[in-house]
Amino acid sequence: MTQGNLNNGAYEIRDADADEYGAIGRLTVDVFQQLPDMPGPDKMPEFYAMLQDVGTRAANPATNILVAVDSRRRLLGAVTFVGDMKFYGVDGSESWRSGASGFRHLVVDVEARGCGLGRALTNKCIQKARRAGSSHLIVHTTKAMQTAWQLYDRMGFQHSVDLDFCQGNLPVYGFHLPLRQEQSTTPLISSHAR
Repeated sequence: MTQGNLNNGAYEIRDADADEYGAIGRLTVDVFQQLPDMPGPDKMPEFYAMLQDVGTRAANPATNILVAVDSRRRLLGAVTFVGDMKFYGVDGSESWRSGASGFRHLVVDVEARGCGLGRALTNKCIQKARRAGSSHLIVHTTKAMQTAWQLYDRMGFQHSVDLDFCQGNLPVYGFHLPLRQEQSTTPLISSHAR
């Protein structure tokens, strides 16, 4: 468990309880559909159904659903940590999947933004990946997610064109954070282009 302070009180980051999955799914869908230029549920129904279905993600043994909650257990944010990239849910080459961890669906409630929760949730994923002995940590984002993109840049994540893909017509960009000196035998191809 990680603890911290918001402007309006304390919070903790911990593994989600099963009775929180519905609220996590609703928050995730709400945050994603409010992003500028992000296709909505009418254009990507399968994607939004997957975002809503936290229980299926949590049932995977390589996955941890992490939440940030205040002292009253009010949900402030959430993220899906994936300790083994073969369970990440995105096809990719073995060169970046081998030895890596990842995280997905990082969201912060609109009322809790600007207090460092996104950074705190990302740091928790970095800690978990390091403890697992991962060579690097992978995350994907879109141009609609500029706040997340800027956060990952500031935290040392590097854009890697070999992690990019399209989800339908939506370009998705991959980032990685090296976690130890010795990297996998196939280096990631980095690019700072946006």
